[in-house]
Amino acid sequence: MAKTSTKGTVAYYCGIGAESLVARHYQALGYVICDVRWRTRGCEIDLILRHADTFVFVEVKAAKTWDAANLRYSLAQQHRQMEAASEYLGKDEARMRCDARFDLALVDGSGRIEVLENVLV
Repeated sequence: MAKTSTKGTVAYYCGIGAESLVARHYQALGYVICDVRWRTRGCEIDLILRHADTFVFVEVKAAKTWDAANLRYSLAQQHRQMEAASEYLGKDEARMRCDARFDLALVDGSGRIEVLENVLV
């Protein structure tokens, strides 16, 4: 029988909960959820939203503090997300004509959200 890590399981469900909080936050602002945990071969984008003619690719990071969460967003991950977003937009001609931005949503230990818009400018 395979041994599972309790710590890994808790972190997984904490991440799912943080993504759900962030999705509701954006929905309250009028964004439409297009995809959740969209995967490509080398990357996963937590949330893909649309607001008017703009696609928003959101990475959600949860930790005890916003600063700790922010430190988990690596440069390598940013590059993979740009490639994945390009693939996502390239799948449909209409998507290619839309604007796009990358947001980082930080969730602290008490569930407070801080959204950093356009982090990959």
